[in-house]
Amino acid sequence: MTEDKYPELEKIIREHIPKEDKEDIMRTIAQKYRDEGIQIGQEKGKLEGEKEKAITIARSMLEKRYPLEDIILLTGLSRSQIHELM
Repeated sequence: MTEDKYPELEKIIREHIPKEDKEDIMRTIAQKYRDEGIQIGQEKGKLEGEKEKAITIARSMLEKRYPLEDIILLTGLSRSQIHELM
């Protein structure tokens, strides 16, 4: 289910489901939101870590005077990102 449908689902739950079932369903929905948030955070952290690793490698390669094109190829960083490290 797409996120834009959640409010509609919550409205249906509030209007048509008994209170005891409603609480269980709302807890399940809340848990899904938390799980999605955790997953997004983990993915973001992983990407940031990969970028930091590429920057560390690029710095080391710059110190050893590797050609710029090799640094770009091996790290995946852009020319401008590498120039910022110089």
